[in-house]
Amino acid sequence: MTQLIDTSVLIKRVKEKKPVEGKISVITLIEMLRGIPGSKRGKLKKTIEEGFTVVEITNDVILEYCELYDKLKEKGQIMNDADLLLAASAKASGIPLITSDNGFKRLENLGIKIIIEE
Repeated sequence: MTQLIDTSVLIKRVKEKKPVEGKISVITLIEMLRGIPGSKRGKLKKTIEEGFTVVEITNDVILEYCELYDKLKEKGQIMNDADLLLAASAKASGIPLITSDNGFKRLENLGIKIIIEE
């Protein structure tokens, strides 16, 4: 089953040398690269892009983001933009989001399949 991999899960699996299969969001790509020194960033970016399908921020993702934002705002449950874009990417792609962040569980009733990996 294809799934969208959150940054926390990707980092954990890489550190533990476990297999990692699925797609990543452009948000995860950015989060993986932002702490890497500039001289190494290009090589790592290429390696990640060769190993994963990167889900871009498309019009569908933007519209899902806005819909999720509105629903969460109504409930007083605002989420940070990066996490909400990640969730919107999963929903727009029709695939589950695998994460170690329990905060995503509140999105399950909004049509997003969330898999929590401990």
